[in-house]
Amino acid sequence: MAGLGLTAERGSFWGLFLMLVGSVVAILQAGSLLAFFAGWELMTWSSYLLVSQGRRADRAGYLYMLFSGAAGFLVLGGMMAAENAGVTTLAGLAQLSGSTALVAWGLLAAGFAIKVASMGAHIWAPEAYSDAPDLFTPFLSGVISKVPVFGLAAVVARISVPALATGVGPLQPAHVLGLIGGLTAFGMTLLAVFQEDMKRLLAYSSVGQVGYVVLAMAVMTPLGWTAGLYYAVNHMLFKGLLFLAVAGVIARTGARTFADLGGLIRRMPASFVAVLIGIIALAGVPPLSGFAGKWLLYEALMEKGWLFQAAFMMFASVIAFLYCFRLIHSIFLGQLKNENREVREAPWPVLAAELALIVPIMVLSVRPQLLIEPIQRLVAAVFGAPGVSFADATTMTTSFGYFNAAAMMAMVAVLFVVLLAVLLTLGPKPKKVKQLDIVYAGEVPPPPEELHYAWAFFRPYEKAFAPILKERATAFWRGAADVTEALADAGRRFYTGNAQTYVLYSVLFILVLVAFGLGR
Repeated sequence: MAGLGLTAERGSFWGLFLMLVGSVVAILQAGSLLAFFAGWELMTWSSYLLVSQGRRADRAGYLYMLFSGAAGFLVLGGMMAAENAGVTTLAGLAQLSGSTALVAWGLLAAGFAIKVASMGAHIWAPEAYSDAPDLFTPFLSGVISKVPVFGLAAVVARISVPALATGVGPLQPAHVLGLIGGLTAFGMTLLAVFQEDMKRLLAYSSVGQVGYVVLAMAVMTPLGWTAGLYYAVNHMLFKGLLFLAVAGVIARTGARTFADLGGLIRRMPASFVAVLIGIIALAGVPPLSGFAGKWLLYEALMEKGWLFQAAFMMFASVIAFLYCFRLIHSIFLGQLKNENREVREAPWPVLAAELALIVPIMVLSVRPQLLIEPIQRLVAAVFGAPGVSFADATTMTTSFGYFNAAAMMAMVAVLFVVLLAVLLTLGPKPKKVKQLDIVYAGEVPPPPEELHYAWAFFRPYEKAFAPILKERATAFWRGAADVTEALADAGRRFYTGNAQTYVLYSVLFILVLVAFGLGR
């Protein structure tokens, strides 16, 4: 629907998009390992070609394909390990045991972890999400990022992996997966706070939010899987909504950095409402559906006894609120730039697509049972028991307590109305000033972008977190690239272009084979 309002970069966009959708359907319906891998490769290539159609997307497409290719080789290696044990179907993975199960599980989990841009292998995601066509990014973030989660669920659910022997005791591989998910959620959320480009901010946010899902799956309990799958669906809704709203802003203003925006609430009020709903759901604060998802995750972590992980995720949620606040106030609040005074609302097809995502978010915020009950049936097929019970369509109960979605929605609505009335009645009257209403006494005024209130908004926090924010992953992969390039340059010296040299190589190779054969 949004494609009626946003122009595709190239004529091949919709053909590739249909191919991508077909590959996702093929993966979800695959029964054999070969069918799954065929759908996986088709998804990788079609999504790469779509990412490469964006502006400044050469580097983004290269990184995307490089890491996706590595993930594909790991997935293929895991499937080969399973086939060597006589397993050719996804359902047959449950037959694996011992070292074979550990190898297959490790390779498959590593491939899927790279594809969801886990911490350390995340450097491709910000480039791909931010430089992909604005029309494709919502689908890339909302849908394609969930396919590896489906693969991860299939692997974790079916393969019984023996514990790893360590010096301090046995280590369950699912715990390693949980550690990766938790670090991804925290690290990517922290990096999102300091982005000046709104699409890059949402890119880091998307990776961090998928980290929550990976952590929930690693809990390996009915409640954990219910929380993970419920949050995955909600992430698809609210992140698709945010990327669509941002695409509408970019289409009308041509700007992506916060310093070039501001004050658009009067020119684009519908987009403002869409972003407001999206960030409330993303931040996991009452009363929208994101709160129920994170509540279930915290409950699952505490039920498992992972109290440190629960506290860590709560801290990450607080940080997420910072970039959510920045996203809306830097785009829509404050003073309007002169070049944006004639900006119109986003195209109506984009607004219609946003409404199509807002409606299920609001429905699930009041009646979570509509989604959780189908999820419970899937979870029960794996664990044999549900993790959540319902007193009615709005009240869900776990082993730690209960949550009434409708009552929370009503309470927040009443508090909002009361506080708004108090603010309008007793609050100070604002005085309108222009951006350049500043007096300078013999000083050179800074450039206009530095006068924007979004400029370096979280600079004090950036200094505080400087040791954590060092680009260690980027430095590691840059070093790996340098080493690979050096080895490739050394190897090129053997390719002289001289036919006599190649004949000599062939003779030497034959002599080595003969010597090896005689030695046996």
